[in-house]
This record gives sequence, C-alpha cells and structure tokens, in this order.
Amino acid sequence: MTNFSDIEITQNRSMQSDIELHLKACDKMFVPPLSGRVDLHDYSIKLFEKSNRFEAWCKDVLVGLIAVYLREDKTAFVSNVSVLKEVEGMGIAGKLMNKCLSHLKDEHITLIELEVNVGNSRAITFYEKFGLKCRDNKSNNLKYTLTYF
Repeated sequence: MTNFSDIEITQNRSMQSDIELHLKACDKMFVPPLSGRVDLHDYSIKLFEKSNRFEAWCKDVLVGLIAVYLREDKTAFVSNVSVLKEVEGMGIAGKLMNKCLSHLKDEHITLIELEVNVGNSRAITFYEKFGLKCRDNKSNNLKYTLTYF
C-alpha cells in the first residue's frame, strides 16, 4: 500500500507518454468514459504541448493529474482532473487542486472554468468544495466557474 509520503507533487514533469498511460488507466473512472469523448493519444499530446500540469507521482508512475489551459485574457480552463484508482482516498486530488488554484492566483487569473457531466456527483462535490459554482446546467455538462478579484 502506498502512503502519502511516497507521493511527490510536481508541475509539468510528465512526458506525453506518461500522460497517455495515466489517461488510459483512468479512462473508465470518467463519467462517461474519456475514450468515448476524445482520442486518448491525441488528447495526451494536446495536454503535453498546451497545458500547465499539476502532477502527483509515486516513484515513476503518474498517479494524479490536473491539466489547465491558460488563456491570454487571464482566464483558465481546467481540462482534466484524474487520480488512479489505486491511490483514491489519499487526498491527492485535493492537494493537486490546491497547488493548481494557488498557481492560478499567482498568475493573476481572474476566472477559472471547467465542465463536468451532470451524472458525476463525486466530481461536482469535489469542485464545489473548492468554491467553484455551477453557472449553467442546461445540458449534460455543467459549467462551473471560480472568479478571483
């Protein structure tokens, strides 16, 4: 059993292959599965090339990932939040989210956005815990935002 002292939190350490392996391992945990919405190989390339990544590592395995796109207008879009099933319940997602939000504040980001499937109650609870608010619930995907002044 891994304990939290074995986990290293980093930023932008992963390679595209690490991201792809992580997404494949987490695929079925997304609601609905991620592979039903995107090509995992192409998505991992996009995340590697264009996002800021907040990562949790256990030895050489990427066990947690938050990927965020920073826009020129000082807004950000959280594209991915995922943690391997083997390390769920250890507080890794929360630690990554805290690091991500702190970084975005330091970058003077004024608005953070993300979308979550209406059926993903666990993720909704997680996002609301960090102060994100639902701004649009007219479809299967809820739009959440957090505004900094």
